[in-house]
Amino acid sequence: MICYIITFIKIARVITQDRDGPLIMVLPKYIALKPYMNAQQLSHFSNKLLALKESAFCQIHNEQKSFAEHTERSDKTGRAQDEEETRIARRIVEQEIKKLHEIDAALKRIHSGDYGYCLISGEPIGIAQLLIHPTTEYCTTVKTTM
Repeated sequence: MICYIITFIKIARVITQDRDGPLIMVLPKYIALKPYMNAQQLSHFSNKLLALKESAFCQIHNEQKSFAEHTERSDKTGRAQDEEETRIARRIVEQEIKKLHEIDAALKRIHSGDYGYCLISGEPIGIAQLLIHPTTEYCTTVKTTM
C-alpha cells in the first residue's frame, strides 16, 4: 500500500493506493502535518476510541434489552423465530464485547506510548490505516505475512 499526503491550507488529503484503487480521505491538517503520533493525534484517536466504546456499550445494552422484552410464543414457527433472533442478538453482543476488548487494548497502547506502531515490527502503522480501523495492532507488512 502506497500512501501520499497532500496538504492544503486548512486540510490534508491522504491518498492511499490499494488494490481496489485510490482511497481518498480528508482529515484535519494537524493530523497529517505534525510528527507521527504526537499529542494532538493521540488525543484525536483517544476520543475516537472512546466514542466507539460508548457505541459498543449502547449496542450491548439495546441487545440485552431486547432479550428482556421477548415474549414466549406457543406455536413452533414463533418459537423457532424467537430462538433465531436470540441467537443473532447473542452473536451481536459477543462481537461488541470483542470490540470492547480491542478498544481497551488500543487505549492502553495510547497510555503506554505504543499506539500507532506495529506490535511485532515496531514500524508505524500509518494515519490512514488508523483512521479506517483505530484498533489495529499490526502494520500492513506484518499483517500480510500472518
